[in-house]
Amino acid sequence: MPERVDLLTQGDPDKERSWYLSGSQRGNSTLFILTLCMSKDKIREGPHLSMLTEDYVIGLTDGEGSFTVFQRKIGKYRKIECHFYVKMRKEEKELLERLKKFFGCGRVSFQKDKRRNHSDCYRYEVGNIKELRQKIIPVFKGRLLSKKRKKDFEIFCKILKLVESKAHLSEEGWERIKKLKGKMHR
Repeated sequence: MPERVDLLTQGDPDKERSWYLSGSQRGNSTLFILTLCMSKDKIREGPHLSMLTEDYVIGLTDGEGSFTVFQRKIGKYRKIECHFYVKMRKEEKELLERLKKFFGCGRVSFQKDKRRNHSDCYRYEVGNIKELRQKIIPVFKGRLLSKKRKKDFEIFCKILKLVESKAHLSEEGWERIKKLKGKMHR
């Protein structure tokens, strides 16, 4: 679980118009969140349970998300799967549920992790082409993502467009997608 750091508070939490700023440390990145509070109960709920904004979702994706493409060929059958993921420790499942509500699509599922020094987690996932095109991509298009994540996103969009046009069904289209996919996650 990320280390939580309470940075600033103003006003009496028992009264209206107080605010609360907190940060979460995960690895080398720190996320700061400002929450407007109406009572102590709101503070106890935690800032991540308040309404998500596009900026928050973009920052979360930059740190914990992935635009991923799977390419499978079984005999003459060709299949391309495009997925948007955000993976968090099991203690953060509620945040992923809020993300699902924010986008209005996708699913949250449990993922057991057997690797050393890794814990079980939950993953928010969208793999439906129509939902990716209409609900996920518009949130990130033209927005500030880290250089690496932005490159993956741009390639992801190109591949998604090729899949929508059924280019992957031809040998030339299949190879083009394969080359693009090879440039992702580097």
